[in-house]
Amino acid sequence: MEIVSNGCEIRTTSAASISGDETPYLNEGFESIAIGEPNYLDTPRAVYSKINEDEKLDQMEGNKSLQMRLTLGTTDPKVSPVIDGQRISTILTNNRVNSVISNYATDNRVKTVEGDPTACQYLTKELQLENAATSIKIILSGHINPYAKIRAFYAVGNDTGFDPIFTPFPGFNNLNSRGQMISQQDSDGLPDRVVI
Repeated sequence: MEIVSNGCEIRTTSAASISGDETPYLNEGFESIAIGEPNYLDTPRAVYSKINEDEKLDQMEGNKSLQMRLTLGTTDPKVSPVIDGQRISTILTNNRVNSVISNYATDNRVKTVEGDPTACQYLTKELQLENAATSIKIILSGHINPYAKIRAFYAVGNDTGFDPIFTPFPGFNNLNSRGQMISQQDSDGLPDRVVI
């Protein structure tokens, strides 16, 4: 017996990104997806709580923010395909990345943890050196979405527990052909080379 999936579609509901101006709670209609592999949507979507669905999704069938529609068939005329509704699951991923700073070299909000409006920050614990250092180097390995950037900042102080004032690393736009910083005021925290 062979069961053939003739198609899978989902109907989603729009959402607003962290720093975006998208309109939430709009019916995005049905679109085709592939079962058993990652599917990427090109605009923000959300699965809303029952309270939000009941209050804001009257125009949608069943007031549901996510619906799936499957079309099944079989090559065996004696068998009817069945979906096991007890073991259905959907894994959803949301990357909480915003873009509220347009110029990291000149915007002073990035110099303090409390002032920086960026949604995703990682701050290491304070490190104490036994011997004085003349340079700082960060080596980072990880997956970076093509639409995102990782920027690095540092703070140096003589006393422990000080309130850090961060300085951005120069960035590849601010390095000459020998890898030397061109201008401190143009440092934007980007890596020292373009990452692909």
